[in-house]
Formats: sequence, structure tokens, C-alpha cells
Amino acid sequence: MSHLSRIEIEITDLSTLKKAVKRLGGELKEGQKSFTWYRNQMGNCDHAIKFPEASYEIGVTKVEKKFELTCDYYYVGGLPKYIGATGGLLSQAYGIEAAKKAALLQGHTVTEKTLSNGKVQLKIAVNE
Repeated sequence: MSHLSRIEIEITDLSTLKKAVKRLGGELKEGQKSFTWYRNQMGNCDHAIKFPEASYEIGVTKVEKKFELTCDYYYVGGLPKYIGATGGLLSQAYGIEAAKKAALLQGHTVTEKTLSNGKVQLKIAVNE
């Protein structure tokens, strides 16, 4: 059954979200005011996320100082391939990009490595 769901992730920085989406092969469409879901229905948003080969999009809506992400997880729309069954891959990508940004803002050096099991390892060197 198809319906809209909120991705349970706290997004506070649009530029970090943009990097996370790019990491997963998608694009943040800034200023796009609607997103596509089941049977070409349109939802309202402030921005949208589009992935290649996915017919459904993710709506990004600003609510106070945060952004809410809304989508239809129904498999025929193609989003689970990119963001995971309930958005876990997107949440992970956002966490990685947020950690990197925080470390760099503090003047640290960040090295990223993808391990053979697919896990991502971040090494943060404190620069004094």
C-alpha cells in the first residue's frame, strides 16, 4: 500500500543534506516546490530530492529551524534502492557528512575510507 511517510532524521543543515544526497547518487533540487509520489501525485515542499531511475521523489520542507523529509517508500517508486527501506542509508550519509563538516570547522583533518564490508571509517586528526 502506498502512502506518504516522514523519514525519521533530524536535518538542520541543507548544505550537509545536499552532500549526503550526492553521496548516494542523487540530487537536491533547491527551490522545487513539489515532489512526485504514487501514481504521479504531487506533494508540496520547499525543495525535493531526486534519484536516477527512481520515479518517486523526496519532499524537503522547512519547519522552524529544521527540515522534514517526506516520501513514499513503496518499492515501485525506486527510493528504497537509494535510501534504504525506511531512509536508513540517507540518515547514515547525513551523519557522515555532518561529522566531517563539524571536524573541518574545528580545524581538524578528516580522512575517509570505505571498508571492504561497506562500512565507512572516518579518521579525525586534531590539528593544534
